[in-house]
Amino acid sequence: MMIRQIRGWLREGGWLLCNLTTNEGDQMMEDWMGARMFWSGLGVNGNRDMLKRDGEGLRVVEDEVVVEKVQPEEKFHWVLAVKKDGGEDDQRAKAD
Repeated sequence: MMIRQIRGWLREGGWLLCNLTTNEGDQMMEDWMGARMFWSGLGVNGNRDMLKRDGEGLRVVEDEVVVEKVQPEEKFHWVLAVKKDGGEDDQRAKAD
């Protein structure tokens, strides 16, 4: 749902860069930079499914899981996408 909302805010040619969790379900950290932190995620495959389902009109340019070598090790799912212009799908279909 959020991706659909963000897609609506973007102009044609506008970029979306997001950092998503690689874990599924709800998570809580008692002390993250001095505060309690809560987040929820779909996991990498769930993120990709969400982008396909709700990201109509977006073209994913980069989709990468990055592992940070800190203790404990952290993984992040980075996605870079651009909002297609109205004719991009038509041009691609003609080329195929």
